[in-house]
Amino acid sequence: MPTHQHSGVPAEFQRSSSGVPAEFQRSSSGVPADYVEDVLFSDLFSLAEIQQLQDDFSDAMNVASIITCPDGVPLTRPSNFTTFCSDIIRSTEIGRCNCYKSDGAIGSPCFSGPIIQQCLSGGLWDAGASITVGGKHVANWLIGQVRDEAQDEEQMLRYADEIGADREAFLHALAEVPVMTHEHFSKIARLLFSFAKEISTRAYQNVQQTRFIAERSQAEKLMRMRLRLLELPSTHTLEEVLVATLDEAEALTGSQIGFYHFLEEDQKTLSLQAWSTRTTREMCQAVGAGRHYDVAEAGIWVDCIRQRHPVIHNDYAAVSHRKGLPPGHAPVIRELVVPVFRGEKIVAILGVGNKPIYYTDEDVHAVSQMADLAWDIAALKQAQIEQQRLIQQLQKALAQVNTLSGLLPICAGCKKIRDDQGFWFQIESYISQHSDAQFSHGLCPDCAETYFPEYKGQLDKLP
Repeated sequence: MPTHQHSGVPAEFQRSSSGVPAEFQRSSSGVPADYVEDVLFSDLFSLAEIQQLQDDFSDAMNVASIITCPDGVPLTRPSNFTTFCSDIIRSTEIGRCNCYKSDGAIGSPCFSGPIIQQCLSGGLWDAGASITVGGKHVANWLIGQVRDEAQDEEQMLRYADEIGADREAFLHALAEVPVMTHEHFSKIARLLFSFAKEISTRAYQNVQQTRFIAERSQAEKLMRMRLRLLELPSTHTLEEVLVATLDEAEALTGSQIGFYHFLEEDQKTLSLQAWSTRTTREMCQAVGAGRHYDVAEAGIWVDCIRQRHPVIHNDYAAVSHRKGLPPGHAPVIRELVVPVFRGEKIVAILGVGNKPIYYTDEDVHAVSQMADLAWDIAALKQAQIEQQRLIQQLQKALAQVNTLSGLLPICAGCKKIRDDQGFWFQIESYISQHSDAQFSHGLCPDCAETYFPEYKGQLDKLP
């Protein structure tokens, strides 16, 4: 039975060398329903309640018991451990080493039934059952430290000599070890397996319920955020709207840096549109809005453009192809950058950085929605700006148009027109001043005959 502890993180819960769990090395827009990579047993159950269950089981079955992590690190306190194992066998270096090997064997994941075997150290009977969550091995429930009548006491004494234990103390402790038939112990082990299976089922249900609650809470936060942002375009500039979006993205993911870039039609040039408020105020003095970047020369923060999907760098310093940061740029510990697609083209990217813990697929999902919304709001704002520009042009054009309306006082004889101030103007002069009309002068046939009768015959031939 394992009572030892290891330093460090169990192998099952260690991150990859890139800083991203295997599930996150490629980012998707959703969260798998059965994703349990980071689930710990202690996150799912009250260890105090589990301890009580373990103690009751040990007392009822007269066996030693403990629950451990997959690597053997204890999660509970030992129940009914024998002096033989804890004070005699494990007090010697050889005995302790053999016990650890035995613990590892019965702690191996097994989904068909309990593992039952004699301890590789003291020779007592032990058993183990795996506790899983959605197929993920999260804990072991180990029992044992019992003997049966068939075990040879002389052989066990020879083992005492082998590990350097005191014979008398060895025999005295061995006499206190519970005795039961192998058949009876096997029944207890099968009951243990049933208990472990029930715990596994409840653990999986807890994971699903916890994830459902978290996803619902996240969805509600996103909805409230969308409503807040959709109120801004009518009263704020485009840059203010983007900054507000980045501030919301930081708050939602626990990040400390945020940026938004537009990608030009050529898919090769980025233009910085905005930093988050915190980034500008506390962290980054690099060149601001309007700066253009060549995608081909940019650092790993544009990997989402090159790979055409969201990218997480949870250990920025460990990424081999990273480039240096521009002067005044905030230091980067980790980052998440997502592209915004319209059709087959990427039109923008939104990035957040320096979350205290690893970015996850939940963050990818949330930030992708925010980035998409930001683009829609930006497009709406740009349409409003263009509409306002056209309205101003139209108003300017209308202001330059002179119109004639109402009754015009006109002389019956000379045909001059009187204006509002009482001045008389030639009709063509008045109309030119009050409209865009222009005049060219000629003679109608009647006037030509009146003023130039000598040319009447020639004028009649004109078209």
